[in-house]
Amino acid sequence: MSIEIDEVLDWRGRAVVDCNGQKVGTFDEIYLDEGTNEPAWAAVKTGAFRLRRRVVPIAAVHADGNEIRVPFTKGQVKAAPTIDSEGWVAERDQAAIFRHY
Repeated sequence: MSIEIDEVLDWRGRAVVDCNGQKVGTFDEIYLDEGTNEPAWAAVKTGAFRLRRRVVPIAAVHADGNEIRVPFTKGQVKAAPTIDSEGWVAERDQAAIFRHY
């Protein structure tokens, strides 16, 4: 499933909730696949001060009113690998993230 950047640009700053409706964090940014340069990941700021960024496959994310819903539990998202890069997820990190989910 391909998702258009324009479709998700206004999601920034919205609350991200898990499959049970619990708040996970805040939708931060769209990350691109390093190989295709297409939107592939949604970055979610988590933690008390929203300092950590976790990524989820963007194909799994959808708007639900004013919230952004992911089909994973809060624990799954918060246990996902963190990323250091800005704007993309390196191919070497993608396999680990997919294995996590």
